[in-house]
Amino acid sequence: MTSALIRRSAACLATAMVATTVITLQSTPALAADGPAPEPREYRVLQDLHTDAVSTFLDEETLNLGSKADVPEGTGTRFAADEVWFHVDDDSATTVPEGFEFIAPEGASVWLTPESNPGGDQLWPGFSTESVPAGAVDDDRTTFTLNEVEGPGDLEVFTTGGPGSVNRLWSSDEDFRSFEVGRTHMHANWAFTEAGTYRLSVEAEVFRSGEPVSTSATYTFVVGDLPETVATGATLTSSATEIALGESVDLTASVTPASVEGYLEFRAGDAVLGHEPVAAGEASLTTDALGLGNQSVTARFVPETTNLAEASTSDPVAIAVTEPGGEPFRVEGLASSYQPGDELVAEAVGVSAGEGQSFRWVVRPVGATSSGYAAGTGPRLVKAMSASDDGYELKAQLLTGTSVEAETAWQPLAVEPLGEVPSLTRVNDETIYAGDTFAFRLSGREVAEGETLELVRRSGSPWFDAADGLSDVTFPEPDRVAVTTTLTGETEYAVRVVRDGLAVAQSAPVTTEINEREVLFEGLRSLYREGATLQVDTTVHPELEDATYSWRMPYDTVLKEGSAPEALSFERTMTMADDGQTLYFVMTRGDVTISEAIQLRVTDAPAEEQILAFADLADHYHQGSPIDFSLVADPPIGEGDTIDWEWRWPGAQEWDSLPDASGLEHTLVAEQALDGVEVRATLTLGDDAASPITADPVTVYVDDHGAAPRQTVTVTGETEYAAGDTATLSAEVETGTVLTGYQWYERAPDAGEAVPVPGATGPEYAFATSAEQDGHEFSVAVVTPSGEIAYGPSDPVTLTVTR
Repeated sequence: MTSALIRRSAACLATAMVATTVITLQSTPALAADGPAPEPREYRVLQDLHTDAVSTFLDEETLNLGSKADVPEGTGTRFAADEVWFHVDDDSATTVPEGFEFIAPEGASVWLTPESNPGGDQLWPGFSTESVPAGAVDDDRTTFTLNEVEGPGDLEVFTTGGPGSVNRLWSSDEDFRSFEVGRTHMHANWAFTEAGTYRLSVEAEVFRSGEPVSTSATYTFVVGDLPETVATGATLTSSATEIALGESVDLTASVTPASVEGYLEFRAGDAVLGHEPVAAGEASLTTDALGLGNQSVTARFVPETTNLAEASTSDPVAIAVTEPGGEPFRVEGLASSYQPGDELVAEAVGVSAGEGQSFRWVVRPVGATSSGYAAGTGPRLVKAMSASDDGYELKAQLLTGTSVEAETAWQPLAVEPLGEVPSLTRVNDETIYAGDTFAFRLSGREVAEGETLELVRRSGSPWFDAADGLSDVTFPEPDRVAVTTTLTGETEYAVRVVRDGLAVAQSAPVTTEINEREVLFEGLRSLYREGATLQVDTTVHPELEDATYSWRMPYDTVLKEGSAPEALSFERTMTMADDGQTLYFVMTRGDVTISEAIQLRVTDAPAEEQILAFADLADHYHQGSPIDFSLVADPPIGEGDTIDWEWRWPGAQEWDSLPDASGLEHTLVAEQALDGVEVRATLTLGDDAASPITADPVTVYVDDHGAAPRQTVTVTGETEYAAGDTATLSAEVETGTVLTGYQWYERAPDAGEAVPVPGATGPEYAFATSAEQDGHEFSVAVVTPSGEIAYGPSDPVTLTVTR
């Protein structure tokens, strides 16, 4: 049938499609509730790819329906039916030919996904029962039933044989609702008569030991254009802007357009007051939960489905909450600006502290989202101002115990400098690691007699002297300041001019990112037997020049120290006194010290009790470096004892044999695909005197900090053939890989994207060519045992096939 259908172009259908595409999704009614609104759903759109849309699975003896699709994450990736949309786009638009009037009248416009491979420019949905193990259900037979179809038109699902042969499987308007299959993977023609959204309620039934077992799921097909994600706008009104504590206020919110589905969530600052489902674009909430003080209340629209609508938040509505008969909780006495040396006197008014209550003053940088830090207590705050206070904001809080009962609005603080403002800039933009020395250039102000310069830092806090014991600060030249620090993360630095102990002027802050210096330990065991030797080798990345290394236990007792490479290694005979102790590796450069801690475990288990444990791996590896796995077996393994190595890939449930691994040691070369792989080993004693012993698994972490993988995949082989010849293409992986799985792809010249070639999963792909494959592109990717793409796909090669 597919070849007989006459396809209409997308251009011919565009006008009709825009007019008829309607997305309608069922929603679950929600009652008004406290707390935040439900998280919105985002559906994965599956389009122009191969999918076993209706698939059965047996999960721990439970029959389930779901879907599988060939997506970038891997061939046959599993999805729940309710987390995807199957998009039948306008590339599937066609007209009904003669003989297929059961779909619609001859010549009528329909959308049809074909039974045969469409070449990647259309959705190719099918059915699969292959994920249920053979023999797990009686006779390996499954019945698929279409219970209900909701949508703007009719659905027909059918297969074709020879000319005029049609096997109807499902029909939304006739009595074709069930069909039976064996353990199979099959495709069919799916025809939809109108554009829009179709929800298919499907049931799968099997028999197990003669007893029926069934499961159901609902699948969503979007035909024609996908809906656009609608931008929304939320507004909020309040029945009052001043209320007494405990008094109710009516909040009414609206969202535009009014047709969107979702929830309106009401908030006072960061506190959620409750949520209501949207009805005709509106929702309301009556609450008496607003605390004392000036409350900033907002309404946030939370869409039910992010594919259909965006979230939005209203402008805030200020509601002043006072004690009964009182005034709003507020701060009085602040000046619009200060000069260094002025005194700030602020009063918290409008509320009184009762028994068990107290006042707290909180400050934070303007623009920060943190809760701030404490700057004083009591109803009155007195503070001498300096240039370092400029750019902060202040508020008062009423506490009951340690809980905030009420708080004022934030009030900005401004301090005018005395004289010119200095300027601070980084000397260069090189990456900084903890322990490095980096420099700033100073300009903008000459230091007068009696004045000094101080480098200060903050991380969302008040300004601190940067030379605080965690950092070494020097001024090697009048216009230059150098810093060596152990701090990591994002830190702001500024330079201030100090006169008579008071900051009179301060530069604008400079944000500096300081990265952690990696310290990788190898050779450590998770457990030592008393009398065993601890041996550890250390790698510091990047290297810290001019550093002294020391090993300490406890911290103030140096066991080994030096600056030569030998100082990076450490040995010690373990005793029970070491159990639970902390061994420190310390790097010292000037006045700056960086330390790493190692927890030690020692056992005095009897010598005859078998121990099998992995030596610790490094925290992570860089690609190309060796990953040395080492097992500790105590007592040593004897003749006839065997060790079986296994690995498990992320997302996999089962353990697989680790190729070429045996004995107590094995080495892999780090590559990015190994990130997250677990390795374990099992010791089987040759005399069968005891049960097998499995060492706790270790996990490999490979982190190249955003660098591209070294492995690149290319396709080699002849590309010119006569029709009928056997083409042989090979995959080559530069630098090699431990992986042995591949997936080949084919793309026709007019197809949107390449599609996986079923069964083509080896490093070599041989196939009989046909004239129709002239101009087809072939590519290949390396895949993990769980089916995810590790490297690739490669650049394609184009086949030339002559008749």
